[in-house]
Amino acid sequence: MERAIELFANQGIGTTSVQQITEACGISKGAFYLAFKSKEDLILSIIDEFGKQFFLDVDRVVTSDQEVQEKLFQFYLTIFKFFEKHIDFGKMFIKEQHARMNLDLKKKMKLFNELLNKAILTLLRELYGENIVKKQYDLLVCIRSFIEGFSRICHIIHYPMDTEILARSLVEKTNILAKGST
Repeated sequence: MERAIELFANQGIGTTSVQQITEACGISKGAFYLAFKSKEDLILSIIDEFGKQFFLDVDRVVTSDQEVQEKLFQFYLTIFKFFEKHIDFGKMFIKEQHARMNLDLKKKMKLFNELLNKAILTLLRELYGENIVKKQYDLLVCIRSFIEGFSRICHIIHYPMDTEILARSLVEKTNILAKGST
């Protein structure tokens, strides 16, 4: 999968052939088709692996016994570090995803969104308790917007940012919104 990820990141999904993947991996087409039904099946497997690793990392933070403000910082930092690590594949996927969005991929993306929302809501309840019940979904949208917006700025537009400073800044913004909004 690693070689396929590199090829997809460098060339794009549409222009990378199964032949190129098998040559880069040093396997036959038959071996490829024993493991995957198609190139799209390989892509789903890659996304599934990324999703599993992402949510293992996020869950590790959310369920840790760290002090809650540190947990919020680690939550943001973990997400941005993960995106930073997989920037090339992520950029290519974002660029090509609309053209290649099939039902299985839509289901995976929906599941990943639900899991991230659940993790954020769990973290918010732990951080702010009953004080945020009425505004938890507003905060959820704000946090998701922070993540998506800064990911685009940092990783798509290539605006250099220190992820630790960014994570601390987002903790501050989250606290202001949670404590100051009605």
